[in-house]
Amino acid sequence: VTAVGLQKLGFNVTLFESSSSAEAAGRGAGIGLDAESLRILTQLEIDMTSIHLLPMHELQERTAKTRRVLHQCSDWPYHSAHWGDLYHTLLKALNSERCTLLHHAKVVAFEEVVNGIGEPKTVQVTLEDGRTYHGCMLVGADGAASHTRGEPTLRYSGYYAWRGLVSFSDLKMKDVDCFNQMQQQYPNLGSGIYFDVTDTGSHTVLYKIGDGEGLLNWVVYMTPPDPSTPFLQSATKKRTVGQATADQIQELRSQVANDYPAAFATAVALTEHPFLNDIYDSIPLTSMRRGELTVLVGDAGHPCTPHIAMGTNMAIQDAWCLVQSLDKFGVGATAFDAYDSDRLQRTQRVVEWSRNVGRVRQAITAPCPFDCIDGETAQQLLAQPHECVSEGGLLAGAGGCKPD
Repeated sequence: VTAVGLQKLGFNVTLFESSSSAEAAGRGAGIGLDAESLRILTQLEIDMTSIHLLPMHELQERTAKTRRVLHQCSDWPYHSAHWGDLYHTLLKALNSERCTLLHHAKVVAFEEVVNGIGEPKTVQVTLEDGRTYHGCMLVGADGAASHTRGEPTLRYSGYYAWRGLVSFSDLKMKDVDCFNQMQQQYPNLGSGIYFDVTDTGSHTVLYKIGDGEGLLNWVVYMTPPDPSTPFLQSATKKRTVGQATADQIQELRSQVANDYPAAFATAVALTEHPFLNDIYDSIPLTSMRRGELTVLVGDAGHPCTPHIAMGTNMAIQDAWCLVQSLDKFGVGATAFDAYDSDRLQRTQRVVEWSRNVGRVRQAITAPCPFDCIDGETAQQLLAQPHECVSEGGLLAGAGGCKPD
């Protein structure tokens, strides 16, 4: 999104993608896009026709076995989409005359360079293979394990997630009873989102993505035996996603069958290639800047747990704010200070809200077992984060960073 915005301002942009084109194209699962992000994409003249958006306005938080409703609303301001659809749409929006996309281009170092007398400073980046590039600024959009960010490192949440996609046509073909029960137990799939919680350190998220019969996007969060140690044992904390072994998948299926309704357990069992995701965020930064000419956007600047669906949205909104600041002030301290001032505290608040919601849903900080929580307590625990991201709320923009 940043590159699309910068090329519209007349910048020539070089994008460094550490993975191969095939790896990048095959990544991702479901995401939620809020009203603000959709407005920004429209403002940037992104052709959204190939992104299959489904409303997720009907939200329910329930106990897993009894399906007692803890909290619900009918105006959750999100639409579901597949990450891959958004990725390919943004690729198509890049202008080859203005933007160069490099794959297998891992940045391992950067420095701001003082040039000759009267010449402006530039930024030099060095790739893993030794190639170097220069530019008038560097935007670090290199994700949660950002090299550009450096310190602080990631903060482990104490739990991990399983993620998977299964097509509803496969469910219908392979187990029609499961398909019918899913329709009955989750009637708002296609127009809503479900959070089912247990008292055993686990909760799920379910929603539909795609066109036609579509795909069931599911997430199961679990707490490992030792919550202080990342489940994937990523000692360097440079990878947060991993492939599962056959034994781990069997353990997942057994635990889901024990903790959740039979129809959902069957859907999980029929999912091919579920993958693992350690859940991290970061201690809040003191600045989104990393030098005179270097700034951070998205997870590089504010790694966030996924519980209020703001990771992708904050990245889009960061990009928009940065582009507008550069349009108004040009490259330099004034633009980067304006961006930093607008985004830093907003994103910090969302990171902390999301962290607290995750701890509640994982029964880490719940005041008592969920089956004993009354409706008023549930509202206090679970309603605020959804309100904070609603239209006109926390992330709706301020100053020069709101869409016209």
